Amino acid sequence: MEKETIYHAPSQNCSGWNRTLCAVLDEMRTCYKTRNFAPLMGLIEEAQTYGNRMEAKLYDVREYETLKKRYKALQEKMNGIKKGDEDA
Repeated sequence: MEKETIYHAPSQNCSGWNRTLCAVLDEMRTCYKTRNFAPLMGLIEEAQTYGNRMEAKLYDVREYETLKKRYKALQEKMNGIKKGDEDA
């Protein structure tokens, strides 16, 4: 057997520092095809990390939108107060 069919090969277009969840899932599929489950636990942890990062980013985006709305409301209130001072 060739070494390539026994061991899982890392993704061709992804380095270790710039990988995507899809690349990790592809490596998991390769592990299943070759029946080499040795790296599977590490790949599961890596996928979990990427999933957690995506969830955190979604939460940050939602919080950003909420803060942006609050900022606009406060800015309108402040502009109203300034206009009230100018009229008096």
